[in-house]
Amino acid sequence: MRYFKPLASILVAIIIYVVFRSKNLILYKWIGVSTNSILILFSRNIQNNNYFLNWIIYSLPDGLWLYSLTTIMILIWRNEASKIKYLFIYVGFTIAISHELGQFLHIFRGTFDVGDIVAYIMAILFALITIKFNGGEKHEQKI
Repeated sequence: MRYFKPLASILVAIIIYVVFRSKNLILYKWIGVSTNSILILFSRNIQNNNYFLNWIIYSLPDGLWLYSLTTIMILIWRNEASKIKYLFIYVGFTIAISHELGQFLHIFRGTFDVGDIVAYIMAILFALITIKFNGGEKHEQKI
């Protein structure tokens, strides 16, 4: 049950990708969904140029993936006393921010977007906060 939130996060991200993103995404091949399905075509017709909607379509899925990864890493490593656990907990955030800054500096292909950075910061904060309120850093196993 503790993996429900990160798995639900991934599912929401996949739905956003499938319904709203480009028809050329490799994700369609991975999951075997036709880009001409009636649901996808209908969903694409309701889009407009609203910044918030664009943030939901293009930045929120990245934040959801990061939230999911961070939450899973916290759940896996939270009983460890070693400080190496922080490397694993923050690796996704570090890679995401580095990639976005690399786009800004034209090191990586893609478009730099402040909205992506906002999504990353929100994702890691939300992951840390939800874990804190759901039992803290350490979790005693019941025997």
